[in-house]
Amino acid sequence: MGDCYRHRKRPKKNSCADSFSSDSNSDDDSCYPKKKRRLAYLSRCGPLRASINRTLCLFQGYFASLDPRNWTGLGVLVAAIALLGPLAYLILPDTFFKSTSTIVREAIAKYDADRLGRADYALETAGGSVLCSSNTYYSKSGALYSFIGVPLWYHSSSPRMVIQPEVKPGTCWAMDTNQGYVTVQLAMPVIMSAVSLEHIPKALSPVGRLDSAPKEIAIMGQEATVDSPEVFLGKFTYDVEQDPIQVFDIKDPYCSASAHENGKCGPNTRPFNVVTLKVLSNHGNPEYTCIYRFRVHGRPFFVQQ
Repeated sequence: MGDCYRHRKRPKKNSCADSFSSDSNSDDDSCYPKKKRRLAYLSRCGPLRASINRTLCLFQGYFASLDPRNWTGLGVLVAAIALLGPLAYLILPDTFFKSTSTIVREAIAKYDADRLGRADYALETAGGSVLCSSNTYYSKSGALYSFIGVPLWYHSSSPRMVIQPEVKPGTCWAMDTNQGYVTVQLAMPVIMSAVSLEHIPKALSPVGRLDSAPKEIAIMGQEATVDSPEVFLGKFTYDVEQDPIQVFDIKDPYCSASAHENGKCGPNTRPFNVVTLKVLSNHGNPEYTCIYRFRVHGRPFFVQQ
C-alpha cells in the first residue's frame, strides 16, 4: 500500500506528515494532489488504493497532531470509536457479526444434518442393527389383522424403530412395561463420546403428557460382540421438561467411583462395537415405554490406528 508513496518523488511541502506537523492552518491539500499529479497518482496506484492511502494519510496526521492536553469531548469520542472496532472483533463472538439470514441458513443446515450435526453410528441406514431386545408391548386397541373374521395378530412396532431417522407421534418402539432394553450393533467400532435419546415434545403428544417416555436409563458397551463382557458406561436421566433431544456424555468407564462422583473423569478412549440401552424406569406409565430414537456419537476406531 505504501509503495505508491515510496517511489513517487514530490516536493517536501506536499507530504502528509509535513502538512500536519507544520504550524500553518492549511487544510489537507497535501493529501489531495494537484490535478496532473493526481491523475498520475491514480494511474499508478489505482482508485481503490489511492482512496485507502489518502484515508490512512488523513488519520495518521490527525492522530499525530492530537495533544492530550487539548482533547475535547468530540476528540475523545472519535478516538474511542476508532479503538472499538478492533476490540469488538476480539471480544464479541463470531455470530454477532453474522447476518440473520446467515444464522438461519446455518440452523437449517444443522437441523437437516440429523438435528444435532453429529454422526450417528447406531442409525440403521448407516449400517447399525438391532441384535436383541426385551418384550414388545401389544395393544389390543391397535390395528387388528384378521382372516374371514378370525383375529390373527395385532399390529405392533419393532425395536428397529429406535434406530430409524424419522421421529413423529406414534413412530416409536413400545417396550413392554417400564423396564427393558435394546441392544444395537454399531455400524463400526467407535470410540464413544456421547449418546442421545429423543422423544416427541409434549405439545405433539396426542394425550398431552409424556408418561411413557424413558426416565432413568443405563448405557452398557461391549467391545466386540454380544458375548464380550459388558462395560458400564453411565447412568442418566431423561427430563421431559427439557429439550426433546438430550445428549449424555460418555466418560472413561475405568475411572474410579470417587472420580466419577467428583466429575474428574476424562473422556472415553476405548472402542465399542455393541451398545445396550437399558430403561430402568419411565415417567409413570406402568404398561409400556415408548422409545423414539437412540443415537450413538463418537469417532471411528480405525481413524486412531
